Amino acid sequence: MEGEWYDSAEVAEISAERRSPFSSQVFPEEKPGISRHYLRAAFLFLGILLALVLLELILRLLPVNEGLHSLSVNEKNPILRYEPNRTSLWSQGWDFRIVNELRTNNYGFVSDIDYDPNDGSNLLAVVGDSFIQADMIPPEDRAAARLAELARGYGRVYAFAEDGAPLSQYLALATYARDHFHPGYLVISIIANDFDSSLMKYNGKPGFHYFVKEDDGISLQRVDYEVGASTKLVRKSALGMYLMKNLDLYLVYRQFQKGFSAAAESEHLSDPNIPVVKDSREAIDAFFSLLHRASGLDSSRILLTIDGFRNQIYTGSIQSAAGSYFDLMRRHFEEKAQRDGYELIDMQPVFEKHYLRHHQKFEFSNDYHWNSLGHEVLAEAIARSSVFQSFLAQSRN
Repeated sequence: MEGEWYDSAEVAEISAERRSPFSSQVFPEEKPGISRHYLRAAFLFLGILLALVLLELILRLLPVNEGLHSLSVNEKNPILRYEPNRTSLWSQGWDFRIVNELRTNNYGFVSDIDYDPNDGSNLLAVVGDSFIQADMIPPEDRAAARLAELARGYGRVYAFAEDGAPLSQYLALATYARDHFHPGYLVISIIANDFDSSLMKYNGKPGFHYFVKEDDGISLQRVDYEVGASTKLVRKSALGMYLMKNLDLYLVYRQFQKGFSAAAESEHLSDPNIPVVKDSREAIDAFFSLLHRASGLDSSRILLTIDGFRNQIYTGSIQSAAGSYFDLMRRHFEEKAQRDGYELIDMQPVFEKHYLRHHQKFEFSNDYHWNSLGHEVLAEAIARSSVFQSFLAQSRN
């Protein structure tokens, strides 16, 4: 009624009287149910699943890094090797900036030639890490392949190299070559990150051997590696391999978990008493103390090469490297090699001389590993060495 006034209680009472007695049963108030949340979650899950399937299908059409498929490392198989007799696609970066085809031979090393333990011809073993394995260049351009071509018809050159191997693993590889192939000569390639990463306290990546400090000195210990079900599953997926290899998420995880290399964090170190410098010097000492026994060879049959400051060569700023971690390690390594009578090739003046003459860089524009030219210059330097010339002379007799 117009002009009448009702308080709130009266309004509620009138509303209740006018409401249908069946309204609450026929038209119940809508309440959000659990089923709606399940439905939303299901649609979200299906959307993610569809996106992953589409990514998987797209990546199967692209040159995703297929991986070398490392084998388990244990007492039965103490040296990290790859699935043998396999051809795989290798690529680098999210945009596949470098693409190459790799072959692992009958012994599970990256090589286009099979290794024959029963071949009686003279053998030169070349030991190293990813620089010698050289996934990113054609097989015939690798330093070991170039040396094998020079020795063709007389002797053999086998490469025993693994991505990420440090000084400590070089000893294990030399021992493996000694026990299975009995090389008469040995070349070991040394890189800037080989020193602190040889120690368990700074590395510990499964599958390798490391130096461990003990009360009575430094020992060499193996860290076993088992290929788990999750790894096997990832290997079957293009998306999984893209994340792990092209985007290198495993490396990011390890760096986040353990922190970046102490040496990498300290590019210029003027104090030789800094812990990582002292530890790395001890790793070098341990390497030389074990090298003869690990290889079974006299120092006159072993050649050591060590990388140079390539960036400083290009910029003409060699003096800026003085006091850096690699500079300290190089000097200590060279002193030990000279003291023990090993022939050593310092690639610094070799690279510098070649660059001043030709102005060509020795690595890729987006990767610090040696390119084909870097391997060519290294192989030529090794070919001029007394160790290689002795190898050739003995092979021809």
